[in-house]
Amino acid sequence: MKTKMEKLSQVKAQLKKEFIGIDEVIDKVTESITSWYLIPEMNDRPVIVNLWGLTGTGKTSLVNMVIEQVERRSTDVVI
Repeated sequence: MKTKMEKLSQVKAQLKKEFIGIDEVIDKVTESITSWYLIPEMNDRPVIVNLWGLTGTGKTSLVNMVIEQVERRSTDVVI
């Protein structure tokens, strides 16, 4: 689990380099998916993260990068 936690910290740092000005959003998103990522077998319900905002602010790009960085299958995530 420590390795996964380190990976999640690295992902958070990388996201903050790529997406300027939304550090608070990145913190909230990574907090929201922590249990889903660290202990997936404990999740008996889906984890839902709702991002809303103006068109072109990076919502979909952020989610796609999170999925890519944490190396989850695309079938685990619905956008």
